[in-house]
Amino acid sequence: MSRLTTTEVAAYMIHKYHLSLHQRYAIQKTLYYLYADHLATEGRLFEGQFVAYDRGPVDSKLLNLMVHDPKRIDRSRFLFHEKIGVGQKRTQVLTAIDEAVDKYLPFFEQEPLVSDPAANPTHRPGTPWQRAYQQGQNTVIDDDLIRRYHYLEEI
Repeated sequence: MSRLTTTEVAAYMIHKYHLSLHQRYAIQKTLYYLYADHLATEGRLFEGQFVAYDRGPVDSKLLNLMVHDPKRIDRSRFLFHEKIGVGQKRTQVLTAIDEAVDKYLPFFEQEPLVSDPAANPTHRPGTPWQRAYQQGQNTVIDDDLIRRYHYLEEI
């Protein structure tokens, strides 16, 4: 099985849950937490590279597609289904994604989280985002930081 990408996982979520690209804040946060939860416990579920934007961890490639080429995201859902195949691995991937959407999407759609970065759990002292963040730099949050410090941003 080829490794899934952030874009393919986002495409699955958007299609299955009838999400709008206007919900990109909640989609990005849900993807980050799915990625970080899985990375901290079992290893990478999909390929992603999250960077420390002002409002928190963001996959910048996905954000660029959300803004400039949303049709490419929609087409990526077909790759998602090709890559996850059938059997136990498929069930594990779908379960992990669906559980993350159920837990995190409603949480990150709440006010004040959308408008107040200080209320964001990724902005707590010592979190991977806080350790990587340098204003205006969009620094990569490497996997080691996520593995070591994700527990500080848990919800």
